[in-house]
Amino acid sequence: MSGKADKGENMNAGLSAENSAGKRDCFARSDSAARKLAEQESANRDFESRDFDGHDFVERVLIENGLELPVPVESNSTVKSETVKSEAAEPEATESQTAEQAAQSGTESGSAAGKAAEPDSVSGVSGRSPRLRFAGFTQPWQTRKLEEICEKITRKNKNNESDLPLTIASQYGLIDQRDFFNKIVASKDMSNYYLLKKGEFAYNKSYSNGFDYGSIKRLNDYEQGCLSTLYICFGLVSDDVDSDYLECYFDTLRWYENISLICAEGARNHGLLNVNTKAFFEDVTVWFPSDLEEQRLVGRFFSGLDRIIRVQERKTEALRQAKKYYLQNMFA
Repeated sequence: MSGKADKGENMNAGLSAENSAGKRDCFARSDSAARKLAEQESANRDFESRDFDGHDFVERVLIENGLELPVPVESNSTVKSETVKSEAAEPEATESQTAEQAAQSGTESGSAAGKAAEPDSVSGVSGRSPRLRFAGFTQPWQTRKLEEICEKITRKNKNNESDLPLTIASQYGLIDQRDFFNKIVASKDMSNYYLLKKGEFAYNKSYSNGFDYGSIKRLNDYEQGCLSTLYICFGLVSDDVDSDYLECYFDTLRWYENISLICAEGARNHGLLNVNTKAFFEDVTVWFPSDLEEQRLVGRFFSGLDRIIRVQERKTEALRQAKKYYLQNMFA
């Protein structure tokens, strides 16, 4: 009997140690998310303060490609400086509260405290309005819980409607798993996988390098595909939010702090973040313009920017190939 008791105590001690290690790991990732935000802000200041024509060149390229540019809010007198949150949204945390402190608060005080500690950076570090905004829009921006604008997708590929295994790559989005890994990783039988359709979103709970949170990406390149049930899948159901805008929002780092709060209540589990699906929909917030046209402008702006980047990347690759050609033939 004593042996069983000792075994049980050792098991409990092991679980306690693993949970503590997981929480420390989570806080480290929370701190990393805060550092990433700081680095991003530093990059913004560096870009804006350049004393050469780099900034002007970028703006000229964007304008030449027909993109309307957002302007600083303080220079646009028609834009209100205040953003009103929706009645359903939770109170925000103070600006001085770091991601790690928010995560610690969520751990010590439970899920209710975690919700109350929602970071103010969801609405922008400089205040409750964006630093840049398209001219002429005066309606306030608002925040909503993900559960208010999206619904969870649990449809299965039970009839084998799709044989396309998908994976999320932070740089490329939802892509064919066979192309990304150069091999088939998914099970041959994908009937129990989620069936994701074009325009729907998925969240990858896995992380890399010990601290990077997973990505939320929209399925754009295929009509449908299969995803492991380890993913959290959802679709937009609200008419108040534009899907292109939502895709842009999830390319930012702002929503990561919500994940820090959720993660603080769990621990690391076999390389996955212990993100409770219910908490994911209840605690992740989306910040967006009240005016749909402004949302669409944001979506068009970033899709246009992506298009320009792809063109420039192809030109750069062509120049690299040309360099190889000249090196091989001019010194032959």
